[in-house]
Amino acid sequence: MHKTHGCREICIELVGDNGEVVMVKERGCISIHVAQPLISYRRLWKRGWTISLNSKNEPKLSHA
Repeated sequence: MHKTHGCREICIELVGDNGEVVMVKERGCISIHVAQPLISYRRLWKRGWTISLNSKNEPKLSHA
């Protein structure tokens, strides 16, 4: 079992393809063993946001 640094509120800012900034707030546990955490996009998808690839094959956030 890995030791965590406790549960905390995590804020992630995402920029849509039109420049709109969306802040996702979640509560989660932080661990020193995780370098690239996964976040849930469920709330964004429910509000019409999608994730697709841009011309450089990088992920982008779009709103329908």
